[in-house]
Amino acid sequence: MALLAAIATFAFATSAASARGAENNTDRWVRETLAGLTLEQKVGQLVAPRLDGGFQHRDHSQLVELEEAVRAGRIGGVVVFAGDPRSTAAAVARLQRASAVPLLVASDYEWGAAMR
Repeated sequence: MALLAAIATFAFATSAASARGAENNTDRWVRETLAGLTLEQKVGQLVAPRLDGGFQHRDHSQLVELEEAVRAGRIGGVVVFAGDPRSTAAAVARLQRASAVPLLVASDYEWGAAMR
């Protein structure tokens, strides 16, 4: 029984130390990323304009404008309205690739997920 308790204690201590190391890496990434942003880009992290989730050609003005805003750090996310899953996923993936900081993606589900 003492051996089992010792193994459990060791496993817990090892996993706790590993979790602390991961948390420190995350904290460091957040600090470094925020330190590298201008004041305008930090404010931009609070802005999340509308993204129409339906099919949009790659040169569609809304998608191009959003991508430019993401690259410049003027927005920190988008709110998806309407559309289908594949088109929405493609547009969000395109914007995420353009962003130095992961985007916050929200959606309008006032009538539930089936509405979108």
